[in-house]
Amino acid sequence: MTAIAPTFIDTFPPRPRARVAALEWPLSFGGKEYREVHVVRLTVKEVADFIEGLSDDAGATMARLPMFRDAAGDLIPDVVLSALDDDDKFALEEAARDFLPRRFRAAPEETSAPAAGEPTAPSSSA
Repeated sequence: MTAIAPTFIDTFPPRPRARVAALEWPLSFGGKEYREVHVVRLTVKEVADFIEGLSDDAGATMARLPMFRDAAGDLIPDVVLSALDDDDKFALEEAARDFLPRRFRAAPEETSAPAAGEPTAPSSSA
């Protein structure tokens, strides 16, 4: 008997689970060409496996969320991601922003300036 796996269903409005980012400076590695990267949303299991991998000595050196894949769904090798042109890396980071699990999104930066309409604090005690 074949195991049945859950699948994601359509939402309204539609919310994509992946985005394709074309590389301006494609790479070749191991006989394979990398002309685009598929940025995907992660499942609970993928996040758990990632976190578990952080405790490994090998995982602690350079941890990347497993959200960068090729058209077949295979992870893009770290050596390829590290060799990307910096502009392509920036484009991937932009594409990935909407697909990061909330727990990994950076908190908004604190600023010392008061919010609009708030009074400013005195600059001296005199």
